[in-house]
Amino acid sequence: MKTVHTAKQVAIFSCYKTGGGTPFDSFWYSREAGEEQGVLMETYYTGDLWKGLRAIAGAERVIFDGYSSIAWLKGWALISFALLRRVPVAVYWHETDWYFKNWPLNRKPTQYKPLPTFLKYRSHLMPIHWLVHNKRTVHFHVCDYGKRMMHGKFGYPDERIHMLKNLTGAYQQVLDLPLGAKTVPYRVVGLSKVDQRKRPDLFMQVAKYVVERKPEAEFHFIGRFTNPPHDQNTVEQQVKDMGLEGKLHFVGEQRPPFPLLESAQVFLHTAEDDPSPKVVMEALGLGKYIASFAVGGIPEIYPDADGLVPFGEVEQLGEKVLAGFDKMEKEQQTARREYFATHYTPEAFAKRFREAIDWWDDLNK
Repeated sequence: MKTVHTAKQVAIFSCYKTGGGTPFDSFWYSREAGEEQGVLMETYYTGDLWKGLRAIAGAERVIFDGYSSIAWLKGWALISFALLRRVPVAVYWHETDWYFKNWPLNRKPTQYKPLPTFLKYRSHLMPIHWLVHNKRTVHFHVCDYGKRMMHGKFGYPDERIHMLKNLTGAYQQVLDLPLGAKTVPYRVVGLSKVDQRKRPDLFMQVAKYVVERKPEAEFHFIGRFTNPPHDQNTVEQQVKDMGLEGKLHFVGEQRPPFPLLESAQVFLHTAEDDPSPKVVMEALGLGKYIASFAVGGIPEIYPDADGLVPFGEVEQLGEKVLAGFDKMEKEQQTARREYFATHYTPEAFAKRFREAIDWWDDLNK
């Protein structure tokens, strides 16, 4: 018999406009599945103050999607209004150490620098510190690591933090691609922005280690270049200096990335910190062997992954890549895809979200 759920209405705010699922990935793509679970979602843009205020005035619950939904545009005013009206408020965190350490919002008011330096961080960050740390705001986090970090390192009340794993908006594209049909032997692919947090320098070092031991190997890094030293010219010069021309290719942003990603034998991720990267989920759904540093929430994405090593251990990670070339049997690829299909689709997220809403409501009784 089909379970009948009591309807729960949620207003969701982001600093990005809706459309195309960015960055409402988990909420945007699971709206229909959410209705099956009795969760009715409406999304709003924090740049539209008056529409947001009207939405909050009639809302049963309000969620702010990520730190940027509070710190940018009119998010600080909207969360203030929601708390003043005593509407139940939650923040859905997608951030772990990197952002928390570098984000002024997590400093205590006594730690703020005096003007004018403080103006760089927006004058409303001091009240926001109270808004997110007060005892009535609840918190969802995409990974258990982040949940423990928020409580242990930054003092958020543990009893008001709930884990809510996200999903990838590309779930259908991933599931529509045949497993292993276009795999190129000894090809390794990475996918992320070229910046300090994603550590392209370590990607290069792993590539050098592997190529020295398996000359047939080739590496491709998909992702847009950023500011120096992560601009295209600097990165390409570094590749030359390491003697990896013709073996390591930084190909820039590709949309969609799947033609190259599905050709990989191994997916390599060298980020210094990452809460729950969708690219790792997508590689899992494509049946790829995942070699990565065990940082943030990455170990939680696929508990059976054996390609994870401590951060910075380049040689260990290189050995995992070499081992991954021999771990592409059909049954292994199928197991990875099946895990993806049961955990990172809208239906799976909608069930988790309903459980999170019920937990939230129980707190407010």
